[in-house]
Amino acid sequence: MAFISKLKQKLFSKDVTREEFETIALGILSDHQPRNVYQVLKEAEKITGRFLQASLLYTLLERLEEEGKVESWWGSPGRLYRLRE
Repeated sequence: MAFISKLKQKLFSKDVTREEFETIALGILSDHQPRNVYQVLKEAEKITGRFLQASLLYTLLERLEEEGKVESWWGSPGRLYRLRE
């Protein structure tokens, strides 16, 4: 148990900054292909090599939508997001 706890602390200590996360998410969505949060999250984790929290991505995508940078709608599977044209 102690090992898992230390591992989690190490992963969380390497979280990307808000600005980095925004740049990564916008880069992933820049091809205008719809993606759900899980797809964006997994691509971001591949790019950074770090564990990322889905709750932070939901918050980020909501803000980007409010700013008019991203659009979303309900589709399959789940809520889909893409960069506005």
